[in-house]
Amino acid sequence: MCSTKVLHIAVEGVVPLKSSFYGRVGFLSLVHGLDHAFLMFSSPLFILILRDLGLDYAAVGALVSLAYFTYGIGALPAGFLSDRFGHKWTITAAIALASMGALVGSLPGSYGTLAVSFFLLGLGASLYHPPAMSLLAHISTPENRGIAMGLHGVGSNLVMVAAPALAGGIATLFHWRAAFLFWGLAGTAAAALFWRLFESTGSPESADPSPLAGLAPILQDRELVHTLLIIFLLSGIQGFIWSGTFAYIATYLQDVRGMTVAVSGILAGVQYGVGALGHLVGGYMADRSSRVLPVLIGTTGALIGFGLILLPSPAALLVGIFILGFSLFVKQPAMNTLLADAVPQEVHGRLYGVFFIITNTIGALAPMFGGLIIGRFSFTAFFLLCSAIVLSAYPLILLMRSALREASPRTP
Repeated sequence: MCSTKVLHIAVEGVVPLKSSFYGRVGFLSLVHGLDHAFLMFSSPLFILILRDLGLDYAAVGALVSLAYFTYGIGALPAGFLSDRFGHKWTITAAIALASMGALVGSLPGSYGTLAVSFFLLGLGASLYHPPAMSLLAHISTPENRGIAMGLHGVGSNLVMVAAPALAGGIATLFHWRAAFLFWGLAGTAAAALFWRLFESTGSPESADPSPLAGLAPILQDRELVHTLLIIFLLSGIQGFIWSGTFAYIATYLQDVRGMTVAVSGILAGVQYGVGALGHLVGGYMADRSSRVLPVLIGTTGALIGFGLILLPSPAALLVGIFILGFSLFVKQPAMNTLLADAVPQEVHGRLYGVFFIITNTIGALAPMFGGLIIGRFSFTAFFLLCSAIVLSAYPLILLMRSALREASPRTP
């Protein structure tokens, strides 16, 4: 019987990911990491691009801003596309489009060529998260949804650590355009594999093509709207704190704590590594204990972490960096799961689109406000502001505990 099954797989060309929960989540985690790599791999290449094309830092910074701007605004239409055409189509298009952007960057050309490259990188990456969260909600159950979200986050953290180093190594051995070529080819292969290994989900043939289809019952449910508002406000707080911390932690370590660029970069990378553990722990707790508990732990841990990094003790600084890294990621699986639990599958994509556009848009404000506050006052003032914003999450957490309507009976 086993040989017959293997023969059937060989003949049909079907890999049994379609029936394997951990196989699908694991592969999607790698695709998730690749999606983040498209936005991060170029960071060590900027000085090489600057010298090669005769640019200044403002011009290079404009490229990065272009990528992140398109990344921020693309989440909302991505949610509609996911609900309308399905998870498989939208995720494949996301990775393929970002891969095209990387391949464009590998071509000989001018600043305009790179502008097209970064635009496509940001736009493609922006299309990933709403359909991916919807797909995870589709292939999981309320009992294992948290761990699915947690495992999905691990891939992004591991690639966040590795992608810049890998791109820098390729650029050192060959040329900075070779790094763009590598990620373009890797993305193209991943998109093809994803299309081959995953079944079509999330797009019923009878689905109403209207962007507002299926939302009317939600908007008429005041308790559900209340719950969604709490989730969206918490996502905005998370976006600001996450972006602000990772935008300035390395600079703080250099300018205030006197560390070298290399050491500060290593410690900043350590936060992503510890964050991978946070994803796993948060997902496990969301399934086994409470959806709310990881959010509470992450909020409290962030407060403790900000306090420790401001103390003069080097030991307190190191402990604070570890706690911040863990805390900023431990609540993400629970936040993603809360939204999936709250609303019907047919509107997951659009509401995840709202979720991520709030997170990304408010997160994009943090570096700007941080720069103004640090320039006029100090790093301490900025991290104290972050602490105050974190404190504002506690009333929302209390409200969510009373308003939450979950499928899992274990969750308060």
